[in-house]
Amino acid sequence: MKHLLLLLVGLLAFASCKKEDEPMPVASARVAGTYVVSRIAYDAPGTVDDYDVTLPRSVNGVSQSGTLVAQRFNNRDDAVTIVITIKTTGEQDQNLDLQDFDLAESGRTLNLNFNGATYGTTDGNTIKLDFTENGERLVVEAKRQ
Repeated sequence: MKHLLLLLVGLLAFASCKKEDEPMPVASARVAGTYVVSRIAYDAPGTVDDYDVTLPRSVNGVSQSGTLVAQRFNNRDDAVTIVITIKTTGEQDQNLDLQDFDLAESGRTLNLNFNGATYGTTDGNTIKLDFTENGERLVVEAKRQ
């Protein structure tokens, strides 16, 4: 019985020890992975083909879904490339290849920057992109798979 009591005290002492803080993975490793696109929106002033849809969706027998793949860019710890693929029943996949986003810490999130401008944010579980160029705006939201 005495040995059992010593064993329990030893286990309690071991369990109460503080674990060493593990170093935070580099930014590109925190972002890299496959995400499911949950929203995509496009707006071009003066056009009637604007949209804002939640994915995946099915309309009149046509299904649409999307994935976003983030990968380390050029062996850099602070940069990723992003490829967005939209799949629509009966159509060829549409790919949008976005290269060379610099990652910058911003509190609990990372900003996705290109040429000094921020085009999105990520917390490692979601990615939100928002591009505006020549009056056209594209918004993409995705959640880690």
